[in-house]
Amino acid sequence: MTSAADPALSFKQNLQSSLSIIQKNTRDVSSPWEYLLNRMGAVLGAVVETNFGSASHSRITDLYRTIADVTSSLVDSSSSIALLHFARAFTVVLEESLRQLHQLRSCSTAVARAESSVTSPPHTSGPTVSSTGTVPPRAVTSWTELTSTMSCPVVQQNLKPAAAATSPVYRTPPHTAAATNAGAYPRRDYSPDATKGAVVVLGLPASTTRPQLITLLCRIGTVIELRWPIFDSSKGNHFAVCKYESDEVANRAKLVLTGERLHGNRVFLLRATYWMKDEDPNLVMRPSEEKEEIEVIDSDDDSVD
Repeated sequence: MTSAADPALSFKQNLQSSLSIIQKNTRDVSSPWEYLLNRMGAVLGAVVETNFGSASHSRITDLYRTIADVTSSLVDSSSSIALLHFARAFTVVLEESLRQLHQLRSCSTAVARAESSVTSPPHTSGPTVSSTGTVPPRAVTSWTELTSTMSCPVVQQNLKPAAAATSPVYRTPPHTAAATNAGAYPRRDYSPDATKGAVVVLGLPASTTRPQLITLLCRIGTVIELRWPIFDSSKGNHFAVCKYESDEVANRAKLVLTGERLHGNRVFLLRATYWMKDEDPNLVMRPSEEKEEIEVIDSDDDSVD
């Protein structure tokens, strides 16, 4: 029977090979990139060198914390977002590898007990072991999952800084809107017409008012529509989706307004990959000839002076 150390060695070789690919594609990177990659390599080395021992759980938990710590520093470019997606997938795969090895060791223990006590009753719980002492086949999917993540065209493109700079493709994590429409909001439209001139605004404090957000966004051009506030339940923060009159204005807004401060928070703008189809009249703005006079249709009679 294959020992527990053999799959551990295989995991080490495969995962380290993948990590090496990432490091080659990120030669010209900033400090947060390097820090995250170094932490991934250190955790991988420690976990595998101890043969996925009991301390591996805490190391993997620490890696999750590291990813959370650097996320705010890596949300301003497509390459950075792709690295965050890979780091999370990498950590999940490492955790799954640990789980499968522990299961394999449990099976080994069951085999030993079956061989040493042929008169004992049949094993009725836990992993089933055949009379020949073999564990039922179960595909080790960790490496498959990792290579599947690496083969994603978006990840491949964004892991190349030069390619990402010329044709960025953003993957926005799933969001949940505030429950203003009884769970039906939002429905998303990914068509080119719907996303024309659209940007996502991140880093907004919950206390931001619509007039304050409009004042910031209208520094670049006319705001056609605005969805705010939208609550991201997975991260516990708020974001907005804004539509300018053209893609050119949206790109300029992303470059100029990213890093601006609102209530002491730095805001980040990304090109939106979707637009919300459901229209809440409290969140729709109509453009006028003078952008300072944009009207906000609001049930609370808020307006922009």
